[in-house]
Amino acid sequence: MKNFEADKTSIKALLSKWLKYRIPWYQRPYSWEKDYIDNFWVYLNDESDNYFLWTIVLNNEFLDDEWVKDIVDWQQRFITVTLLYAVIRDFFQTLKDSTKADAIHGDYIAFKNADWDDSWYKLSVWDSLKDFFEKNIQKKISRDISEIKWKNKEEKRVIENYKFFQKEIEKMIQNETHDSKIQILQNLRDKLSNLDIVYIEVCSEDDAYTFFETINATGMKLSTADILKNLIFKKSGLNREDIESGWNYILENLKNLEDDFDITRFIRHYWLSKHTKVSDRKLYHSIKKSIDKDKEYPSYDIFLKELKENSDLYHQILYPNSEYLDTLGKSIARNLKNIRWLKVYQPNPLILSLLRKIQKNKKFQVAISYKLLDIIERFTFIYNTVTRSPSKIEKIYSDYAIKIEKTDNINLFEKEVQSCIDKMKSELPKKEEFVANFVEIKYKNNSDVRRLIVYIYNKINNNWDNEIQVDHVNIEHIFPQNPSGDYTKEQIKETEPFINDLWNLIILKPTINRQAGNKSIKEKLEKYDKTVIMMNHSLIEKIQKKSYQWTKSDILERNLELAEVAWNIFSF
Repeated sequence: MKNFEADKTSIKALLSKWLKYRIPWYQRPYSWEKDYIDNFWVYLNDESDNYFLWTIVLNNEFLDDEWVKDIVDWQQRFITVTLLYAVIRDFFQTLKDSTKADAIHGDYIAFKNADWDDSWYKLSVWDSLKDFFEKNIQKKISRDISEIKWKNKEEKRVIENYKFFQKEIEKMIQNETHDSKIQILQNLRDKLSNLDIVYIEVCSEDDAYTFFETINATGMKLSTADILKNLIFKKSGLNREDIESGWNYILENLKNLEDDFDITRFIRHYWLSKHTKVSDRKLYHSIKKSIDKDKEYPSYDIFLKELKENSDLYHQILYPNSEYLDTLGKSIARNLKNIRWLKVYQPNPLILSLLRKIQKNKKFQVAISYKLLDIIERFTFIYNTVTRSPSKIEKIYSDYAIKIEKTDNINLFEKEVQSCIDKMKSELPKKEEFVANFVEIKYKNNSDVRRLIVYIYNKINNNWDNEIQVDHVNIEHIFPQNPSGDYTKEQIKETEPFINDLWNLIILKPTINRQAGNKSIKEKLEKYDKTVIMMNHSLIEKIQKKSYQWTKSDILERNLELAEVAWNIFSF
């Protein structure tokens, strides 16, 4: 770097300067969740007089023209600090101390004009959050935070963190007199304002990128995707809007309403599907080297374009859509849904390479392509879910993904795919190892375990009767978890250790499950008999022949019987 300055200061001194601090458009969204807020609050309320709030990196490139400093690093803490100031200000307002409310607003949140209205805010966030943050946090108004409507996860985090600070301060002051409440708020304000920080100032955007790539001063570790995004912004020939649009397109493809998907995982899986196996830690440098030095991509623009195109296919791996995937082959959606159901990501580079191949050229839409997906599902269940073998398989997936990517001859393609299937077969555990691990699967009231059990029963049921699919079912214990008086103490004591064994379970429609409850075996069978699931009828007949007895030995016998069935279904 050409020029930079470093010094020590405090939050109060930083915000007393007559200038604006701006979070640049290339920074990641506000990401502080409960653990980080908890830690921040604990540290802030430590008895120690001195508390160091890490390092802020500022870019002065636009200082002379716009009187603004861009925040290269520390933006997560800056937003959080502003949130806490806003909460303290609002408490002063609620306690009818408008003088102190105005003072904290003017000293730490906003600059005032001659009419004492907000001229601008000391912290300017990125465009996607700007209006929401100014209206609901920075603006000094009477507000009911519980009534504020948020429309995305970033806004939700802002509101949740405001509520966290609000709740913690309420606990601090709830049993105090009015004057004591004011004093507690003042002490908290002063403790926050006197926090020490080290600030580093650079003079250009290039220097800012260099810092962004090499330091980790924020409360959350920068991900490979964070740094890579900024590298693309720095070196792409596209304008800011096109880059932002492309990156957001990828994010929208990979996320759903329930969780935040790790975009770094997608980028790494894309890389493994075309290049070489590389760890997350080395991914950024591998990509940068391939573009800047090895010229595997003509430009960062082309790399971003490829990421966009592959995010469409990766979306189908994460959230399979039959209508879309049926254009590639009827069985693909079923296999992808089942692999996703197992929540295993290791095969994704190979699957991505295969989907990319058969999408680009119909000549690769051959039987062995669909066989490979079916084998991947079976192998994933045996290798990852049941026997839980080491992760060396990732290199195998990546190696064959690259071979498939580089193969244009259909005969060679089929040869490579068959070689991949043979390699996976060679990695299968012995049948005895599979059975030993399979019978150890236990029921837990846990969504992942329940999902796995339904998946297993679905596959076994389809082995009995291919006409039905088990989608919306409940899991019923044959020997009940809370036995009624129809069971003797001896029966309960003997069977209790095996109640959650996989084969003391049966899948039923919800209405039948409720009707069966904790009834005796004979009463349960009357309810079970209403089900249309073929494998259940086989079980019912077996219990009836044993004079309605269901004991420890029956559970263990069924364990081994159905483990044998499962091996025949999944092995290849």
